[in-house]
Amino acid sequence: MNFEKYIIVNGLTKKDLNDFVQELANLYADTGFTKEVKIFESKIVANEFLINFSQDTGFERFKYFVNFLFYPFSSEHDSNHKVYGYRTLSQGDDINKELYGKRIQLYISENDEDGDNVYGIPKNWTESIKLGFAYGHEYVPTGKKEFDFFEKTYSRSDFSALRSIYGVVNKPKKKKAGCSLFLVMIILIGIICVI
Repeated sequence: MNFEKYIIVNGLTKKDLNDFVQELANLYADTGFTKEVKIFESKIVANEFLINFSQDTGFERFKYFVNFLFYPFSSEHDSNHKVYGYRTLSQGDDINKELYGKRIQLYISENDEDGDNVYGIPKNWTESIKLGFAYGHEYVPTGKKEFDFFEKTYSRSDFSALRSIYGVVNKPKKKKAGCSLFLVMIILIGIICVI
């Protein structure tokens, strides 16, 4: 269990969370970042889960994962669940240098209208940051702080292993010529018999 880089999901059922994480793992299976996604269930808080991805998951992918778990493709209903991602930013992350070494809490803002943004509040910071995915919108200070950074102190004994999920690459199915070939042969035989 990794408490350095993880995502907390509150308010989903086990089934919905498993379905969403499987969908995410399949979507990114070819990257290796979802080779094994570990889900842990809180023993203390109902419907609270901790998710660990591959250790080498970069900041950009980590933001995608937070966003996806809030807005999964398969979800056709509104949900009141919460998703928070936690990690310490480093030089390898595509972020302003002033944030290197800072702990950041990622979340989806209640004010976000686009559905393709993640917001962050660095620890001891004065404002939230919009971390969009569109070119030119990767780092936009909001000028206000939606809430103070918060991160619970967890221990391994607070969670039990729920499941490990493995991404499956969906390969396109090859078309089989069976029926088409059979139909062409019948038509040719019919034409030959008529002649």
